Amino acid sequence: MLICVSDSALAGRLQFFDEYNGTVDYVGILTLSYLGEYDLVVVDQPLASFDVVEWDRLVDVGPNVIYLQPTDGQLQDSFDYLVDDEDYEPDGYLHSLQMVPGREVSMPSGLPDELQRLVKSDLAGAVDARQFQFGIRSDPRPSNGSLSETVRPFLIGPDGLILAGEYQRATGVYVWVLPADLPDFRPWIDVAFSEWSKLSATRFPAKPNWIKSEEWRTRDEADAAAAIVALDRAFEEATLVHQAERVGLLEKLAHAERLGAGGERRLISAQGSDLEDAVSDALLALGFTVRNMDETWPVDARREDFRVTRAEESDWLAIVEVTGTTRGVKDEKINSLRDHAEDYMAEEKPDTPPSKWLVVNREIKRDPNTRGSFVREDRLRTTSKNGVLILDSVAVFKLVRFVQTNPHRSRDVRDYLRSSTGGIEMRTAQAWIAEQTQIEIGADD
Repeated sequence: MLICVSDSALAGRLQFFDEYNGTVDYVGILTLSYLGEYDLVVVDQPLASFDVVEWDRLVDVGPNVIYLQPTDGQLQDSFDYLVDDEDYEPDGYLHSLQMVPGREVSMPSGLPDELQRLVKSDLAGAVDARQFQFGIRSDPRPSNGSLSETVRPFLIGPDGLILAGEYQRATGVYVWVLPADLPDFRPWIDVAFSEWSKLSATRFPAKPNWIKSEEWRTRDEADAAAAIVALDRAFEEATLVHQAERVGLLEKLAHAERLGAGGERRLISAQGSDLEDAVSDALLALGFTVRNMDETWPVDARREDFRVTRAEESDWLAIVEVTGTTRGVKDEKINSLRDHAEDYMAEEKPDTPPSKWLVVNREIKRDPNTRGSFVREDRLRTTSKNGVLILDSVAVFKLVRFVQTNPHRSRDVRDYLRSSTGGIEMRTAQAWIAEQTQIEIGADD
């Protein structure tokens, strides 16, 4: 067998032939004497430079050829021709084509299983990675029709380009044309041997490296090979367990996401009654007592949404209003909250004025990390003087998550909200959480 390559770098990727049984040589210029002297010759010459027909006549069967087609050949480079059995007149020519645009491919039916696997795993990936395609195309004489029965494609690319394939010359020589950008030539060479061994088992053994076959291993080799098989089997079993557990966790995640969409994540995305319910659930999760005032006021005379108390301080109460907005906080919302607090003072006459909380979910179409400040700094100072706390619902989400992870810190969160006025945005809450975490780490030390 003759292996034709286009440069010495490719020849270097064929050094595995040294492991095969038989004689092999790597040469720069081929002479006919090599064909009888060596079982396999790797030559640094393009196929077009050989008189393959002359070899067909001189050698009993003729050397089968594997041609590693270079990626930078000349456009329309004719590298071989096909002859009929009678007069050796060319039936057609094979051309090397380059710079063919497109990535669409199709695999002909009827290829051997192992060859199909290689086409899918190796060749298709190499083709997809190219910017332009290269391959071969037959150019038959019109009187002889198509050469499609003579050239067997392994994979067909854009405009019928043969990306890899096999053809047979008149004297029986088989030529495989493979692209030089395949990731590994060895499995392709082994498949070629296997296919050609069906025609001549003595010239092309199906297992060219039979000396490494299981039948001829030493005891140490057999033990090492068995250990590899056992390790691979354990890996496959572990992979199956991993895949099954991952499927279960993905289902659990999907269920949690469905619950989250109807749970505390409403603090980030909801408006109206959904947002009110989310705020109520969050305040309960933080340990507050929440009274829904919509259940108290007539529909046409509703005021604040909630009245919130805490067990640690019986004389403390917060008037809570909840609103969702696509932009910032409007003045009328703050004024309305103050009016509700004044109504409470007039009606209930408590010893201590109530806290006033306005919980706002704003810019709900945006990622919470990109939402701007919800109120100007000067207005924030005014609301602070009036005892109003504007509370970002995203900050509430962060505080709830903190308590879920650290349930023993729920009172600290209640104290934080109880003592705050002005505004608590997401970043404000995150800074407070980070400070509390550092305090706890210091206490542990």
